[in-house]
Amino acid sequence: MTPKQEAFVREYLLDSNATQAAIRAGYSAKTAQEQSSRLLSNVMVAQAISEARRKIAQRADFTVDQHMDTLARLRDKAEVEGQISAAVKAEMARGKVAGFYVDRVEMNAKVLGTVSYRANIPKRGNA
Repeated sequence: MTPKQEAFVREYLLDSNATQAAIRAGYSAKTAQEQSSRLLSNVMVAQAISEARRKIAQRADFTVDQHMDTLARLRDKAEVEGQISAAVKAEMARGKVAGFYVDRVEMNAKVLGTVSYRANIPKRGNA
């Protein structure tokens, strides 16, 4: 990996914001979004991020299972105490860890011609 790619990995680990990580790593702010997308799809960069996260979790003696259990306990305690908002937040956090929610999805596409999309949604009931 290049020094700039290594800097991107370090910066990305701070907040998981790829565009800002690219800017902080020295990529142009004008092209940071495209560069960050390219960097995240680079096999070596993706492996470096994954390995760094694994090491961080290992040093912290922290697993996804432990995290999910802790969030479940917090949710249950909040619910018992009538703090429904806190219980919902804990459950939402569990969902994010499990991959049920995506904070943001970005898509860049260059298309020649017309693109159409039709959702095939089944009807409910007898209608």
